[in-house]
Amino acid sequence: MSVVRSCLGICLIAAVAVNCVPPLAEAQVSSAMAGNGSLRRAAALEERGQFARAEQIYLAEEKLFPKNAEILFHLGTLRMRQSDWPAAIEYLEKSRTLESRNTDVLFYLAQAYYLNGELAQAQKVILSAARFAPNQAAVLQKAGEYLCEGNDCGPGLEDLLKARKLDPALENIDMDLGMAYYKLFKHEQAQPILEAVFRRDPNNLVAALILGEIAAYQGNWEKARGLDEYVLIRKPRNASALKNLGAALVALGKDEEALSPLHAALAIDPSLSDVHFQLGRALHDLGRPEESLQEMELYQAIRDRDHIVQALVSPDKALQNEHWRECEKLLEENGESAAIAYVNSFAAKTHSQLNANYVVGMLYSALQRNGEAIRLLNRAVQMSPSDADAVAFRGRIYLRAHNYEWSEIDLKRALEMSPKNQIALVGMGELEYARGQWAEAASYFDESRTQEVSALLSMCDAYARAGNRDKARESAELVRAFARGDTNHLAEASSTGCSADLLESRPSGPSRK
Repeated sequence: MSVVRSCLGICLIAAVAVNCVPPLAEAQVSSAMAGNGSLRRAAALEERGQFARAEQIYLAEEKLFPKNAEILFHLGTLRMRQSDWPAAIEYLEKSRTLESRNTDVLFYLAQAYYLNGELAQAQKVILSAARFAPNQAAVLQKAGEYLCEGNDCGPGLEDLLKARKLDPALENIDMDLGMAYYKLFKHEQAQPILEAVFRRDPNNLVAALILGEIAAYQGNWEKARGLDEYVLIRKPRNASALKNLGAALVALGKDEEALSPLHAALAIDPSLSDVHFQLGRALHDLGRPEESLQEMELYQAIRDRDHIVQALVSPDKALQNEHWRECEKLLEENGESAAIAYVNSFAAKTHSQLNANYVVGMLYSALQRNGEAIRLLNRAVQMSPSDADAVAFRGRIYLRAHNYEWSEIDLKRALEMSPKNQIALVGMGELEYARGQWAEAASYFDESRTQEVSALLSMCDAYARAGNRDKARESAELVRAFARGDTNHLAEASSTGCSADLLESRPSGPSRK
């Protein structure tokens, strides 16, 4: 996630979570509710923050009127107030089923999906609302926000401009426009809008941070430094501000001073590859070439992996997490045929080249059902014998089943078809690791440029066992970068000795034959 996207996401989540349903007790009360004393009483309780008592009334009403869209709507928005996004989605979807063109329902359903981390679904819902209410400013604003959040700021900007024309007093509309212009690299338009936002609200640290980045783009490093320091006085652990301050200090020739914020930024967010680049520059200028080279190599290693991302769970980026979950649900509840039909339908709608047998085979693999996975992968390979991904993935499943011979046949066949196939390279690394061939295993893992943390852990361990301490330490840093704060992965890194401090004293071991 980019700095801008991260900052905007945090800003939106904070605003919505604190007060996501402000107009319910007044503007959103329907005629049905006006005649229902129980619902009016529940809404009043909700406004006073007495959620438990309000919930009891709503649930009692739902039992009496299970098909009442208004009751389901209020249960959904109540769940939003409680930050229970999945439950909110469930109730609001039920309400939408009964009133599919109700823009209030669609508006809050989109927010619930967004806050649950399902941006694609949030975009789909809010765009539906915009079609039904093309002149409703708040809906257009939200559509613009979500499109821009997904880096589709062109049409997003159009929606935002139309929203401001309809209602110039919309809350945060100028901030949204400034962010949209910035993400489109239209700094001349973004800067005056964000400066006006910042003058009106000096506590808007997102505006300050972005203005600092615009100043850096313009080469005005003193101004950038001042804005970054302004943010850090108020939010000392803001990783983006620490990173930007370090870059500004390096540009100003204050290399020694830059080291502290740069190291602090990495301690908070190890995935910030640009920090390693700035550290490399600073250390080089300070006459510390070996440390500088280590930072530059680590920067390049992370960047390589960012540019050569090939999902090891999904064969196609179009199959987003929410679709994966829906397919898994269908597989468990309705069976294999339903899951395959879903993937084929999705592929047709998105014009994706998806092999349904391969996708559902991987689902079986994720569920530890290796026999069914191999059966479907066999079918996938029969239908598409030149599909290197399917052949390689089957090789990895054979390895999991301890069938080393068939695993090696598939993995090498995949590499013959596609020498840089990441799935096959990771699989060969796993195979050599299982055989105790540490140097060979590490080489395959490294060549794959994988971001898969389990593979990076194995690469770290393999390099350490092969006696290559420098590469083991680099691997440990990659684990930290791509674990992204996942405590389970970081604990695993420590338990396997794959951390920079433990690698100092760890003995190397001979290869197992």
